[in-house]
Amino acid sequence: MKIYVVEDDVNQAMSTRLALEKMVGDIEVCYSTCADDAMKILLPDGGQALLWDPDLIFLDINMPGISGVEMLRHLKDDERTKNIPTIMFTASLDPEDEKTCLELGTAGFVRKPDDWREYHSALEEVVMQHT
Repeated sequence: MKIYVVEDDVNQAMSTRLALEKMVGDIEVCYSTCADDAMKILLPDGGQALLWDPDLIFLDINMPGISGVEMLRHLKDDERTKNIPTIMFTASLDPEDEKTCLELGTAGFVRKPDDWREYHSALEEVVMQHT
């Protein structure tokens, strides 16, 4: 399984990567700390093939530059990526964020709990739904 994590907090990105590697045996995890970099890999210009073709994308909502919501919009509008399950994960408590993401076609919406064990459980639940 190949998972792409887009998370601007480097510590959170690394923690997510480590948790995913522990819970899924045969896994490759790639991450970017901003949507701009992720879009260069997932949506290269000119309709070229993806530079890395994940089975699942975890996407933070609140990031500098292109937001996770805007990136989700691009992913779902592009033939190359529209069928890749994309899970939004965020610390946001705004119900409008969840509503917007669901309308755009996210495969899931996970609020990041403060507790590491709860976070790990939330990640595991989502991964198991998509493997």
